[in-house]
Amino acid sequence: MLKFSHISLFLVLSLALFWPSSGQTDNHSVVSNDAVANERPPLTGGDLAKYWGLNCQQIAATTQGWAEKQLLLQQPDMDAVNWRGLELCGMIYNVRDTGRYEPCPDYGGALLALKSMRSGQIKAAPLIITGYLMNCNKSQ
Repeated sequence: MLKFSHISLFLVLSLALFWPSSGQTDNHSVVSNDAVANERPPLTGGDLAKYWGLNCQQIAATTQGWAEKQLLLQQPDMDAVNWRGLELCGMIYNVRDTGRYEPCPDYGGALLALKSMRSGQIKAAPLIITGYLMNCNKSQ
């Protein structure tokens, strides 16, 4: 049989009594701990763009420039499009209920139109793209 000194016994008992997680569970504290663990800090559109190394205004302007250059071509050069940039900018700014939603420029709409052109679902008309990406009146 193990023998404990009085001091050892006192330390063990005091740890058991005063340790914060002494085996007792409180449903409220479990829920709040889960909520804190799953909480995500709010990110602005600028934060996400910086994280992904994007300049969404520049991507919109570059895509508009591309569309203007492709107007007279029967088969636009789709390889010159920044597909990933348009997709990410659409995820940042064109998804509702994120706190970052901006209807214009519509990166997601431009991307969808470009994909439809590439697949042949709609006629190649790059001018449509400029309609999605042109500067909007922010006072609306």
